[in-house]
Amino acid sequence: MNLDAEMTTCARFDEQNNATTSNGQGRAVQTTRSANPRGITQAMRPADTSPEAWRKFIELQRALPPGEKLRLAIERSETVRAFAEAGMRQRYPHAGAREIFLRLARMRLGRELFRKVYGDELQEDGIAHPGT
Repeated sequence: MNLDAEMTTCARFDEQNNATTSNGQGRAVQTTRSANPRGITQAMRPADTSPEAWRKFIELQRALPPGEKLRLAIERSETVRAFAEAGMRQRYPHAGAREIFLRLARMRLGRELFRKVYGDELQEDGIAHPGT
């Protein structure tokens, strides 16, 4: 079987979103895939967003070049981190930079992994001090 024929066998979709895939032994196997292979579905639509607006949003997201998608993902991640830090500073207004860093790390990593990485550097009431 040539490469083109193999690729056709490995992923051929019909109108009902059924795919014919190879089972690794040269036999075709019917599988059913989601109606939306890109992963964004109507089920993910925020409650306050109309279906028409959500469809337009999805359309715009899909039209973005990969580099722009990556830039936006990084920008959004930085925004989430900034909000998390602001919230931590609001909850602990007298905490220094190290304590805020440690509290954010514990929030991201969970207590068990945090303790493995940072030990007892952060106590419930703040930074642990050597000899105390």
